[in-house]
Amino acid sequence: MYVAKQSGKNRFTRFDVRQDQRQRGNATVLNRMEKGLLRGEFELYVQPKVNSLNGGVIGAEALIRWNHPVRGLIPPGEFLPLISDKPSLCLAFDAWVLQEGVRILQAWQQVGLDVPLSLNMSSHQLQQQDFGQKIADALAAAPDLKPDRLEIEIIESAALDDLQRVVQLIAQCQAIGVRFALDDFGTGYSTLTYLKQMSVDTLKIDSSFVRDMEDDANSMAIVQGIIALADAFKCDVVAEGVETWSQAQSLLKRGCHHIQGYVVARPMPAQAMVTWVGQFKCPVMTEVKV
Repeated sequence: MYVAKQSGKNRFTRFDVRQDQRQRGNATVLNRMEKGLLRGEFELYVQPKVNSLNGGVIGAEALIRWNHPVRGLIPPGEFLPLISDKPSLCLAFDAWVLQEGVRILQAWQQVGLDVPLSLNMSSHQLQQQDFGQKIADALAAAPDLKPDRLEIEIIESAALDDLQRVVQLIAQCQAIGVRFALDDFGTGYSTLTYLKQMSVDTLKIDSSFVRDMEDDANSMAIVQGIIALADAFKCDVVAEGVETWSQAQSLLKRGCHHIQGYVVARPMPAQAMVTWVGQFKCPVMTEVKV
């Protein structure tokens, strides 16, 4: 009855037992997630980004994990899709991610690790009129933290939902030193006009193109095109999902020096990043002649 009402008047909908069970199960998980957030069950892991040309660590991306009291560590793909159409819960997670991200940056700085951290924000957050102020307030609470150590990652489709609002937000945050990255670039419907208006600091090449580029000419063409666009718009470019040094070499030869993926490191607890940075050695710089 409720599905039929939501779909419009003067119609019927067949009752689906499996769908009903799935929806009930999802509602239970959502309720459990909300309680878990209050109980401190979530944690930000980080995945390093490196410059394959010189082996330097250029930053990290924060990736959420759920430390479930029964199931153990749960990756984001199993729970984040459930909250995509729940604005209030999305905003609660965004607020926590921002707060925790700043805390991690402060903790790194205290032990001498000075690298940027990228935080993913939902499309719901981008539509909030006070989001720029939230970022400013978070940085004001950490006065010793350099604003450019914080980077906000937004996905292409979310940016296009309200382009002018996002353009204003990016400009507002960049005015105080915060950087912006456009994630999953090339998977949506952006045009050069949109890219010019958004004026982001970093383009991220989607892992699907990186994965297939050595075997698929179209994927390679897209990768090369994104690298050329980043160069034309004078912004950084980072390739995601790099799994082999062969892929890293191909990217390096085509002008993409910044990589992220399992070939560098799997996501790790934030506190482990300090030790990892001291031990990491990048073989690409000795295997590729540029």
